[in-house]
Amino acid sequence: AADLLWRPRLRVLCLHGRSQTAATFEGQLEKLAGKAASSAEFIFADGPVELPLQHGERENTRGWWADGNDRDPADVGVSSVLEKVWLEQGPFDGVLGFSEGGIAALSYCNRAAAAQALVGEASSGAGDSIVEGRCKDFAGLGLKFVVLVGTPLPKNAKSKYPSLGHFPSLHIFSEGDTIVPASESRSLAALFNAKTRKELVHEGGHAVPPGMDHTRRIATFFEEQRNAIYPADKPSQQVNAEEEEHPMVSEEQREELMILPDVFPE
Repeated sequence: AADLLWRPRLRVLCLHGRSQTAATFEGQLEKLAGKAASSAEFIFADGPVELPLQHGERENTRGWWADGNDRDPADVGVSSVLEKVWLEQGPFDGVLGFSEGGIAALSYCNRAAAAQALVGEASSGAGDSIVEGRCKDFAGLGLKFVVLVGTPLPKNAKSKYPSLGHFPSLHIFSEGDTIVPASESRSLAALFNAKTRKELVHEGGHAVPPGMDHTRRIATFFEEQRNAIYPADKPSQQVNAEEEEHPMVSEEQREELMILPDVFPE
């Protein structure tokens, strides 16, 4: 059988906004998921906080922090969700967060940077000093890019999230957003690397923009990230057309994770 050049799709962790759920956010991203289907797969997670029923609601929505004003990046509930979804369904190439979920995405960036540093520590020969049972500390490993939609600027963001400049990013916001002013989203974007960040401004208010042109531009960003992470000319990605379905973990991610058995022997 002829060999085909196969490249993995991106795996993108999607974090909903306050007063939403993973299911409702999945519905909101349905059009984008369809447009980006050839290059990206979306995985959704529920926030840890169940919010009280509001008038007219039949089921509880969720949030990421109990106190919407004090959003500690090391919050135990947020950390628990991010660890669990990574251990069960990760690793992820990218993270996409909307509104409060965007702040949770920033926390995920912190975890990714810490996990990468831990791998560096282990591979440099310091692995013997890392005790068993810390697999959850690798949660976030493999993250390559960030997409933030209508995300507010957290207090003391520069000191709380020092690693944002390492990640290419797309910032989506609206001049008509009455919940998160565009100025906040711009200030947050400024914490990322100017050379690898992009902005998409729309008129749809506090929402993921539904227009086809905006959807196409977001899907194009995913394709660009896929081309950067999994280049089409990488020889090791050539596989036989008759092989079984490819695993979710790419070769690059597999190489990053190969250090774990040495750090955590059975």
